[in-house]
Amino acid sequence: MCYICPVTTKTLSNRTIKHDRKIKSGEFAVDNNYEEKMRTRDRLILERISKKKVVRNTLITTYGLKRNPYSGIFTNVLTLEDLFI
Repeated sequence: MCYICPVTTKTLSNRTIKHDRKIKSGEFAVDNNYEEKMRTRDRLILERISKKKVVRNTLITTYGLKRNPYSGIFTNVLTLEDLFI
């Protein structure tokens, strides 16, 4: 079962980027739709910032990331184990 928490939003010029927060048990699995959503966010950010900047997507999760063809969208993955050691 997945519960969706309040979504935070940040305005970048005239566009709004939403940050999803989800509570879920088990490893996080990225699907095609979520990867496309992340790529769209990256593109929107890169349109508004210097071309010398780099966007790195970081997933902070309790249980880790389930590796699949779409999970490469995240540059870094942090788990509770990483944070509390």
